[in-house]
Amino acid sequence: MNFPKVLIPLVVETTKEDIGAKNYIRSTYTNRLTERGLLPVFASAQMSDEMLDSLLDESSGALFPGGWDIDPKYFGQEPH
Repeated sequence: MNFPKVLIPLVVETTKEDIGAKNYIRSTYTNRLTERGLLPVFASAQMSDEMLDSLLDESSGALFPGGWDIDPKYFGQEPH
């Protein structure tokens, strides 16, 4: 069967201190996607541009899971 793919970018740490660190996504994300007949596909920044482009071309959409908030100072704003 050919299921619509949903790309899920994952951040993978690359510093020496983070070697061996595990990266994960909550199962609720993947459960909801598969319940709706969608195939989660994971991607990381360590993939080449060609690999990422290929995944994007084959994907029906992308899911950017939650995480830490982005510091508003990067946008010239104050936290509130």
